[in-house]
Amino acid sequence: MKCLREADFETLIEASGKVSRNGTNVFYFSFMPIYEDPFLPDSPQNMLKTNRFKHNSNIMIGSLPNEGIYAQLLSGESFTSSKKSSIHSVMNHFKFNDIYSSAIEDAIKFYFTGVDGVDANVAALSLFGDLAIHCPSNIFAYHFSKSNKVFRYVFAYDVPMIFNLSCEHLSPCHCSDLPFFFGTSLTNPSYIEVSDDWIRLNTDFVKGKSDIWPSYYITKNDFVVPFYKDYRGPNYTRSTKVGYRNIQCEFWKSLLIEGEILELLKKIK
Repeated sequence: MKCLREADFETLIEASGKVSRNGTNVFYFSFMPIYEDPFLPDSPQNMLKTNRFKHNSNIMIGSLPNEGIYAQLLSGESFTSSKKSSIHSVMNHFKFNDIYSSAIEDAIKFYFTGVDGVDANVAALSLFGDLAIHCPSNIFAYHFSKSNKVFRYVFAYDVPMIFNLSCEHLSPCHCSDLPFFFGTSLTNPSYIEVSDDWIRLNTDFVKGKSDIWPSYYITKNDFVVPFYKDYRGPNYTRSTKVGYRNIQCEFWKSLLIEGEILELLKKIK
């Protein structure tokens, strides 16, 4: 931990890239805990079922609209503006995965009905983003909120290009929030104001101004209200919302039990 704290942002990004390029799993990335080691002694689904996780802690969970580009890049699939091609890429991606043999047809209808052209590209990215990151994050947040304070954010400020990745159709892409968190590698002068505001918001939050960032709320009837901070820049005022991607994640839960969604993190190729 001391080594990580002393390393600068560029060093961490470079190390992350080297580890990721050597991985074969779509969700292989640096600093990932290994199953059955002291940090993660069992599978996530078993630990959730038995309540073997941290309690009485403050936990922050963040995501971005275009998390699907991560799966696209590491899987080698190409999502084009053609609806037929995008659907083919999705089916090709899951054809060897037994978990999705009965679910993928319904998923294609759910995401691709009534869309075409560029919207088909967005549909494919959304499907992968929901299944790989958004919905597992929702499940994680839901369970942890019962015994912890869970704070959620969606960094949705429009960043059409980041780390040489084009995100113009669904912005911003995976990891686009990192330069704004650290105030470095900001390619557009207008990003500096956004970075200053984002850093200030997080600093105030860490110092105890939790009223600007409501946590998940548990009602008297044990219903979870999933508040999240929707950040779109310093001039965006309606920033507190409820239930990020809830409809999409309810769709996946109707097809697959929670454990199977989490199992995706180990099985998807």
